[in-house]
Amino acid sequence: CKSLTTLDLSNLNTAKVTTMWNMFWGCSNLTALDLSHFDTSALVTMDQMFLGCKKLETLDLTGVDTSNVTRMQQLFNGCAALEELDLSGFDTAKVGIMINMFSGCTKLRTVYVSELWDASRIAGIEQGSNLRIMFGQNSALVGGNGTAFAADKTTADYAHIDAAGDPGYFTYKEAPERPHVTTPSETTTGDTTATTTETTTTDTTTSNSTTNDTTTSESTTSNTTTSDTTTSESTTSNTTTSDTTTSETTSDTTGSETNPPETTTTPTGGDMDGDGEVSNRDAMLLIRYVNGWEGIELDVEAADIDGDGEISNRDAMILIRFVNGWEGYDQYFRKKED
Repeated sequence: CKSLTTLDLSNLNTAKVTTMWNMFWGCSNLTALDLSHFDTSALVTMDQMFLGCKKLETLDLTGVDTSNVTRMQQLFNGCAALEELDLSGFDTAKVGIMINMFSGCTKLRTVYVSELWDASRIAGIEQGSNLRIMFGQNSALVGGNGTAFAADKTTADYAHIDAAGDPGYFTYKEAPERPHVTTPSETTTGDTTATTTETTTTDTTTSNSTTNDTTTSESTTSNTTTSDTTTSESTTSNTTTSDTTTSETTSDTTGSETNPPETTTTPTGGDMDGDGEVSNRDAMLLIRYVNGWEGIELDVEAADIDGDGEISNRDAMILIRFVNGWEGYDQYFRKKED
């Protein structure tokens, strides 16, 4: 969906949706998004929902119900154009995963939350664990009492309302009254009901601020045209897509794909960091490179995994699936020759 600049989802029925994982990932030219009408009462997973939406300036989440959500990993990661986020309606009492939730939001100045906000599950994780990291590259962020972001203070300890004697990066705003959400009838012509299924996920950690993502196996059916935000592949009406790509280091405990993409030339590697191994670290580096992170150094030749002459989300998808043991993907990889 990288070419999308606008997206009208006003007729999308999300009443039964349990996961919106990677829903808008890679929509890099999208400038505004209104999800205030979404019925998310059944929603559980929001991992990487807006990852890489680097031109997104306006995001309306005022009607989103997060009372059953347990995962918000990298929810806004890479939303470099956002200056303000109103999360005053976010009830996060059940959320246990918020890794790098706000990382890469370089222009973000204000995050509004209410008494519904609760990051105690994250703050309670053992000190030193990467699972506690929620911020990064947030130099513009300032809490309601004047606490400015500091590069050495990126954990959940600062994911609360800023107050005297208790510094935090958020600003208080009263929670909105939850509106009644009216969803389109599922029996009318042009039904756009979206349904999802989700498998069990697990989390792992790696060293020093490396984000550890958990992959899910998600099956989405929709009667409207959709875009797969994890790869350059797109799906159209009445099709089912299966997506298990994440944006960073992953630990995949799901099944395998029947028909992996065919290679067009001899595969070149996948060893991004030149350490002689193809690992989760290589997958992380490639994902960040594809999504435009600054300062990423990698072996460009090794990054063109499918040998098509371009470095794209397709290369990242193949690498992640190979690292996580998907069948059929070993055809892309070999040790680099001396």
